[in-house]
Amino acid sequence: KQWYQRRVAITAGDTVQTTASTILNTVNIIFLGLTFVCIAPFKKFRARRLIQIQVQLCAALFVGHIAFIILGTTTASSKACVPGVIIVQYLFLVAVAWSVCASVT
Repeated sequence: KQWYQRRVAITAGDTVQTTASTILNTVNIIFLGLTFVCIAPFKKFRARRLIQIQVQLCAALFVGHIAFIILGTTTASSKACVPGVIIVQYLFLVAVAWSVCASVT
């Protein structure tokens, strides 16, 4: 009986964590999109090196969060799991690299 109760608690915790993760990723996607929309129309701002780096950073994070949400719908036994994880990790590594470039600029 205790094993079953623990399993139910773990499953309920996973559901809460998955829901919270999806909600927070969606909020991140919305604000990244809003940031991009506010920067993109102004050619005067896009000419600056820091703004160009920030646009690339926003793009990497935007695609990374979308890929992370899509990856959450796959199972561990899926053939798309390993390439998906590699792509998501690469996108977030790129975001870190752009952040370092922005801090140096």
